[in-house]
Amino acid sequence: MASCGGCPGRDAVRQAKEMVRRGAEVIFLSTCMTKPIPSEPACRYSEEIAGAIRKNAGVPVVMGTH
Repeated sequence: MASCGGCPGRDAVRQAKEMVRRGAEVIFLSTCMTKPIPSEPACRYSEEIAGAIRKNAGVPVVMGTH
């Protein structure tokens, strides 16, 4: 697990690249980023972060962990 680095996901791509370097094949964005659970708001940057990870880290991104 790693933090996105704060709004608007300043460290997400770097973190994802490091995970890939260590063997990750898929990156999961936490459910709290993608859905307003247990309360509002969901991360308004989650789609942008997912796209940047897909583009720059070259791995699939799953929206939500469970």
